[in-house]
Amino acid sequence: EPATLDLTPSPRILQVIAETDLQVHQCLAELVDNCFDELQKARESGHQAESRVDIRIPSHRDADRSSEIVVADTGRGMSPGQMEHALRAGSTNNSQFGTLGLFGMGFNVATARLGTITEVRSGRAGDTTWNVATIDIGEMQRSGSYRVPLAQEEKAPTEHGTRITVKSLRDDTIVALQSTQESKKIRTNL
Repeated sequence: EPATLDLTPSPRILQVIAETDLQVHQCLAELVDNCFDELQKARESGHQAESRVDIRIPSHRDADRSSEIVVADTGRGMSPGQMEHALRAGSTNNSQFGTLGLFGMGFNVATARLGTITEVRSGRAGDTTWNVATIDIGEMQRSGSYRVPLAQEEKAPTEHGTRITVKSLRDDTIVALQSTQESKKIRTNL
């Protein structure tokens, strides 16, 4: 009986992913595309709630290291197990590849390209807690592990959806957001 090999890559790969040459508007488009995919699947499964995607981007005057980029949807939300699958680099449920393709790595590439810390907050209707995962690329590199903390926060059973918050923005992201030309490109493309 053959032994198995654990081929989990070094978390250093997340830094390499972050160097992928994508512009801010392309990263945002990937995150918004994921929201639209979820809202479409929710509708197909009979989910009756309002379909909405909210995007919060700092203005060119406000963009700095403390700024956050937020993309949220009113989809079905995810359990901890669903989050683990959705956030794992390379996992995908889609038979076709979206705008970035990259075999299900679009989320990982987009968020790592924008900043070094991503908080994913998700919950389903009926649940009394949000599941909150914090993906900190620097901490993952220091610990040499892909395990990320998962916390629970109280929520009303009627609340549901997923919110992605990118923090500790990269210097080149801040520079792009401070550019009125890039701000215009972001608005136009979204």
